[in-house]
Amino acid sequence: MTGTELFLPPGAAATLTASCKSAVDKGESWVGYNWEPSYVTENYDMALLKEPEYTEERWNNG
Repeated sequence: MTGTELFLPPGAAATLTASCKSAVDKGESWVGYNWEPSYVTENYDMALLKEPEYTEERWNNG
């Protein structure tokens, strides 16, 4: 068990990888959530997007 089974339904990791690969093959941007290490983070040039720090106000008001 890798631990991802607790959060992802069967096949979700493969679908995520296929989605990313398809975008890369077309020269398109791709935004998604992933973990490290993984096939996607090891084989594609990924950039970590910066997000504002969590606050209750941001969570409640978007």
